[in-house]
Amino acid sequence: MQIKLGGSPREHSSIDIDLHCYIHNRSLNPDTTLVQLSFLFRFNKRTRVTFWNFFHFAHQRRSPTVFSTASMLLLSSSRFRSSSSSNFTFLIIPFLRTRLYSHSRSVPNHVHDAVSSFHHMIRMNPTPSIIEFNKILGSLVKSNNNHYTTAISLFHQLEFNGIIPDIVTLSILINCYCHLGQMNFAFSIFGNILKMGFQPNTVTLNTLVKGMCLNGKVKEALHFHDHVIALGFPLNQVTYGTLINGLCKMGKTTEALQVLRKIDGKLVNTDVVMYSTIIDSLCKEIFVTEAYELYSQMIVKKFSPYVVTLSSLIYGFCIVGQLKKAFCLFHEMLLTNIHPNVYTFNILVDALCKEGNVKGAMNLLAVMMKEAFRLHVEYSD
Repeated sequence: MQIKLGGSPREHSSIDIDLHCYIHNRSLNPDTTLVQLSFLFRFNKRTRVTFWNFFHFAHQRRSPTVFSTASMLLLSSSRFRSSSSSNFTFLIIPFLRTRLYSHSRSVPNHVHDAVSSFHHMIRMNPTPSIIEFNKILGSLVKSNNNHYTTAISLFHQLEFNGIIPDIVTLSILINCYCHLGQMNFAFSIFGNILKMGFQPNTVTLNTLVKGMCLNGKVKEALHFHDHVIALGFPLNQVTYGTLINGLCKMGKTTEALQVLRKIDGKLVNTDVVMYSTIIDSLCKEIFVTEAYELYSQMIVKKFSPYVVTLSSLIYGFCIVGQLKKAFCLFHEMLLTNIHPNVYTFNILVDALCKEGNVKGAMNLLAVMMKEAFRLHVEYSD
């Protein structure tokens, strides 16, 4: 792409080239906000730098509309285009400061602190280890609000400053793109991992598999699994648990069962989560007999069922009208010290009411209240 800058050539500096590169090369998801940055080229260097800094400040505080609004003001009046840069600064900068201040009050302090620490570190000489930057990026991704776009923006600043990422940095970036549904970018980063000579670990591979499943690309996830196995990369229980869960959510329970059979004792050891996921899916599809058979196989393997496992089976038996078997499982839960939850009781109470057995439903509610009180006392102690 040809760079076309307005004004005198002597005014052009590294900020011009850096800005142009950021807009056209480094932005993986260009939007009108970045495109509007090109208006900076018509002003002198001091104004360009000032506006550039304000854009970063706005972006870090997740307020890109601040810059967009200022740019729209700039475009809407020819007076701005012909005026001096000093007039532009005088009119626009106070507006930016006011908007940024009002917006920043709603952003959690954690994000402010993380971004502030990042910029402090990036200005240090010598530059800290990439491990320290990874801690900040990781904290943003793991925070309650999951600031994926902020983490991506900070990563690009690392690149911009010539700081080389490691496998952890790139894995964090993959995680961000997966959660944002941008799988093409996630695989682009994965390609960079291979080009840089890094060995993908299970965390990286699991993140990609989970990302594909979250975005409804379960078929692609299975193909990716086969490719990864062929290359000899490691996979673990989390990988297969994610694949099985993704298949079940897509209504492909038969395929999920095939995966379970394929890996059992060969690729990895199966676990109770995999069995429980398929049992729940089978019950929802009213294949209750098959679900109970799988449960029996799980017990033979010495897996201890979760409350979710048994609740799924209870739901299945209630759906097909086999309340006797449902209550047998309920009593089994109590005898094996597996505490029924509200979901378990709701299933049984609903089934009893539908059969017209109101007295039985009331008795079960009494048991539920007693169980809830006992658990409350245990946890209080």
